[in-house]
Amino acid sequence: MNDSLISSHLASVEQEFGIVIQAIVQDPYLCIFINRPPECHLDYSALSQKIYELLPKEEISGLVGICFYSRVMGEVDPDWETYMELSSTEESSNSPLENSDEKDIKPTITEHIKQIPDESINYNPKSDEITEPFNLSQYCFTRNQGLLTAKILPPSVTLASFIKTFHQVSDDQKQQFLEALKQWIDSSEIPNIDGLSEDLKTELKTITELNDEKLRKTLIWLSRYCVKTEATLSEINAILSPPTVEESPDSPLKPSSEKSSDSPSNPKSSVKPSSLKAIPNQTTQKTHKSSSRFKIPVSWIALWTAFVVMVIGTFVHSNQAMSICSNSTSIYCNLAVQMIGGSTLKPAIQSAVPLTPSLEGEFKETCINMANLQAGIDLKTVFQNNTIPIQSLIGEEVLPGIYVVDMTQNNYNTGSSSVRVACVITATALGQSTDKNNINILGVEIIPNNWPEDPYKRPVHSLADLQDSLGILSIFMMLGAGTLFTALGIIFAAILNFGIQLDTVETAFKAAFFFQMIDSIFSFFWIPGLLIMIPSYSLILLLTSFAVKDFKMQWNLGFRVIAGGTAIIVGTRIILSYVLLSLISAII
Repeated sequence: MNDSLISSHLASVEQEFGIVIQAIVQDPYLCIFINRPPECHLDYSALSQKIYELLPKEEISGLVGICFYSRVMGEVDPDWETYMELSSTEESSNSPLENSDEKDIKPTITEHIKQIPDESINYNPKSDEITEPFNLSQYCFTRNQGLLTAKILPPSVTLASFIKTFHQVSDDQKQQFLEALKQWIDSSEIPNIDGLSEDLKTELKTITELNDEKLRKTLIWLSRYCVKTEATLSEINAILSPPTVEESPDSPLKPSSEKSSDSPSNPKSSVKPSSLKAIPNQTTQKTHKSSSRFKIPVSWIALWTAFVVMVIGTFVHSNQAMSICSNSTSIYCNLAVQMIGGSTLKPAIQSAVPLTPSLEGEFKETCINMANLQAGIDLKTVFQNNTIPIQSLIGEEVLPGIYVVDMTQNNYNTGSSSVRVACVITATALGQSTDKNNINILGVEIIPNNWPEDPYKRPVHSLADLQDSLGILSIFMMLGAGTLFTALGIIFAAILNFGIQLDTVETAFKAAFFFQMIDSIFSFFWIPGLLIMIPSYSLILLLTSFAVKDFKMQWNLGFRVIAGGTAIIVGTRIILSYVLLSLISAII
């Protein structure tokens, strides 16, 4: 008997009740573990009936009975259990558990029922409505519990206005409205709503006429209001009443009263860094001027480079996510793009088969196994024990055929108390067969426990990541980064008096421009070896000195000094290129 096949038949029950079901065959019994959120209250009679009706009868035909267990997610011990003897139920002409009342099924399973505690079995929604006060938190219209607290796109002004107006009506009106909406979702029929106000009747009719996407957003925000009322109202008020930005008092800039050290009446200095020692009584003043020329522009250029890297890197990353996730409202879509990249997602979407409840069940089971391995559970235990307790499990189709599973499991390794794993999974057709599919795991990563508050950062560990970074680096080099790095190397060599003489920073950039241009021409003639590279670049510097008037090479100092200056320029280019590559890799 196939545990996965049995579990796949129960996917619709998981979706309807917001639970996670684990099925395992322990011959001659079938054990059904119902994992529910702490705030979830279930009608076990109706749920057991639903589960039995969906079970594949050919798979359980040889079994003696079914053991039902219910427990809170993250707990090991069940707090409710019951047993159904299949031989008795199959002899009955009616479907087992046909009547939802517990008394009707007791004659067939009386000897096997164990109630822990009693109220878990005898739960009756109708009695709750009579004895318990109205509780908004019991109304949740989405099975994805993560959407109730996660950061998602804000609602439209119209939806925000409706929720704020809905908050102001009486509890009786709220309850009638929510019950009517719940019945419409379950049966597509609107019940008797004569007790509702005309405004709420109109709103209910409007909701029933929304398209699928708008209805989904409306139900998500209405559920957030019911479960987290105060937090949702704060978000709503922020949308409807945005804070006004107060203008700061005027603070006009005062012109500096200090006189510049470079008086306009003074002629332009022609002192060269390499000849400062030859000027008597002016060494300190000229050194200050020369260092100012080099220091201020270099600082500005460094800040400009860092800013451009951040802006372009952020644009590349966000544009990739936005282009793929433009039609998706799920925050898990951006996570999928971050995990595996848009270049992997796009072809996966084209080859993916449409998802079904059965496939979603297989996806969840696959991710549960992967997460258990990440949590430190040994391989043998993972694949032999399908009832390992979990803390939470969320699954969502973020793109056509692309499914993301978010699971939190106890950390069996030393470290944090829990580990959170995200899986990006899809399925493709297996050959020419239309009923068999091949499950493809596109990515499995450990994400922060507080995601999305703590952002996920993909580690740079793949060849694709390096290729993307090198591609962006080449664009930067063509846009001027190479010239900038060469100019900085020329400035360093001139300051250190390694055979290069120049007047201003502008001269350094002119020389760097011609150096890059000549280097591009020389790049067509590949010359191997580091020892040959230094003389080659020294020759390029010589040609540059002929093209730039104020750029001079001091060959009288000897070739060793010139080679040292060349090595400084080449080394500066390599080091700064590596720093830029590291920044790009860290940002994207």
